[in-house]
Amino acid sequence: MLKMLGVFISVLASVGILFGGILIWGMGKYGPYEYTVPPVPGEQTVELEVSEGHARLRLEARGSGEPAVLLLHGFNGSLNNWDRVWPGLVDCGQHIRVDLPGFGESVGPWRDYTVPAQSERMIALLDELAVGRAIVVGTSMGGSIAAWMSAAYPDRVVGAVLMAPSGMRGGLKMSSVAEMFFHRGGLNSIAAALARSPIYKKLYPDSRVLQALTVTASYGERWEAMVSKIRQPVTILWSESDATVPFENMEKLGKAISGARTIAASPEAGHNIPGNDPDLVVQEICGLYEQTRESVR
Repeated sequence: MLKMLGVFISVLASVGILFGGILIWGMGKYGPYEYTVPPVPGEQTVELEVSEGHARLRLEARGSGEPAVLLLHGFNGSLNNWDRVWPGLVDCGQHIRVDLPGFGESVGPWRDYTVPAQSERMIALLDELAVGRAIVVGTSMGGSIAAWMSAAYPDRVVGAVLMAPSGMRGGLKMSSVAEMFFHRGGLNSIAAALARSPIYKKLYPDSRVLQALTVTASYGERWEAMVSKIRQPVTILWSESDATVPFENMEKLGKAISGARTIAASPEAGHNIPGNDPDLVVQEICGLYEQTRESVR
């Protein structure tokens, strides 16, 4: 009996090692990777002490006063994603665009990139910049973070502009196999543990699969429950041609957030509203700035 048990355990271990090896290879081969982002003229580096240790964030800030406008890009993006919006904000107070932790040129000792964790880091950034109140603006993943910040930190966030946030259940169009790994559960936890392992980091030092696994694991019911608590002014922008996050989610999210305005972006904007419909984005940001700035004086 003990001999048979030993054989069974050996077989099970071998299968586990084989599965882990295949998973590591697959994540490394097909997962997202970091890339070089071009510099912007006014960029700066901010040193930040966070719960995980010392971090360094790349950002660009311009203007003064409050509420400040904080721009948050989507998955595997960078502050450069706001290039077409940035010039239009010159008359809309202080505005800040940042490489979110784990993306662009921002580096730090982070082990996860969940929406709550990234929200906490952005509040720490506002603290470092001595910004008391802010309008948060985000697209896709950045929109999911902006929404969470609005709900979790109502004393710091006075309003939000959300562009096709990806946090709702069924919020991302992906294959059934991908769903098994990118939704919260056992396979996601196993994959994330492997992505944190020294062997994976050595084999694929430029991989951003851990970012993908951990942020998507924080989407779904918990995110929806949290954003339903938002009471600040919110504008939701979506394009009917969005091939990444379903357009019909705009109506669902609009009903979930009390008083939210929903606006259809250009049909040609797709999932890149800041890049393809920047005038609308500037209009809504500056409109919200004018609406809320009296409340922070």
